[in-house]
Amino acid sequence: MMKTKFSPLRRLGLQLGLLSAALLGGGIASAQESTRPVRIVIPFTAGSQTDVIARLISQPMSNYLKQPVIVENRPGAAATVAAQSVLAEPADGHALLFVSSAYAVLPHSGMRLPYNPAKDLLAVSIVARSPTILFASTATGFKTTADLIAAAKAAPGSLNFGSSGIGSGTHLNAEHFASAAGFQATHIPYKGGRDVVTEVIAHRVDYGFLPASDLVGFGPDKLTMLGVGSKDRIRQFPNIPPIADSGLPGFEYYLWQALLLKAGTPAATFDRINRAIATALADPAVVKGFSDLGIDAMKTDVAAAQQFLAEDMRKTGELVKSRNLKLSQ
Repeated sequence: MMKTKFSPLRRLGLQLGLLSAALLGGGIASAQESTRPVRIVIPFTAGSQTDVIARLISQPMSNYLKQPVIVENRPGAAATVAAQSVLAEPADGHALLFVSSAYAVLPHSGMRLPYNPAKDLLAVSIVARSPTILFASTATGFKTTADLIAAAKAAPGSLNFGSSGIGSGTHLNAEHFASAAGFQATHIPYKGGRDVVTEVIAHRVDYGFLPASDLVGFGPDKLTMLGVGSKDRIRQFPNIPPIADSGLPGFEYYLWQALLLKAGTPAATFDRINRAIATALADPAVVKGFSDLGIDAMKTDVAAAQQFLAEDMRKTGELVKSRNLKLSQ
């Protein structure tokens, strides 16, 4: 058989071409493998805000990656069911975990987890954030955030607040607010945000925090919107002032969502998935969907995403300790 001879420069060119193909493929070895679906696994039920965001970005991500991107809901056991589903897969970028703010509490929860949330899964991008709204029962008579704070300080422990569960983002939000304002209140956890709204309307609960998307459609006859956790007013509720303007300068609180990959995944795959997310966030349908829900897109590179998550875990740990929160059930 005749052997084809290549010059050293030609051989180098071929080697670089193969390397480039591997990098662009995110470390996926063959064309056949590159058509495998990418799974976005969510530790929440369908219809949750995290689920809605995942479904908005999945098709534009698929267009960029030239691979199917499917969304799977695997709720249960404080994200453990979903996390283990991702960790059971090879570290090759075909399985991602889509988490919310509550993920940052897991290392401080006191629960015995079969994985390390801070080390076994690493952020590839922070995808979105949502300012929350402080709302109260009309029966409380509160008209402003300052009214609520004054009442809570005048009678320590007299007020209660609802959240969408122990250790949830809305629970941590309320604890952060109480810590900043310097008062104690009783926590009443529920299964979801809609339950909190129902209980506040009935005045079985005094107040709570939820993203704007959960409160659209409720007028002043049902609830009193006191303040928003963003630095500026938001389009959905332009008449609600920032909480920072009510005696808590600098106060901000957002719920966020992030996509994580299994530790050990090649850096090139992290970068490729990150670019796919950035492309999806610029898609007009995604931009409109986020705007309608009061969600801010977060375009972070891999390093910034991992720094953000590590810092939020650190701050959450400090809050858990300072408030003496009992999070394991």
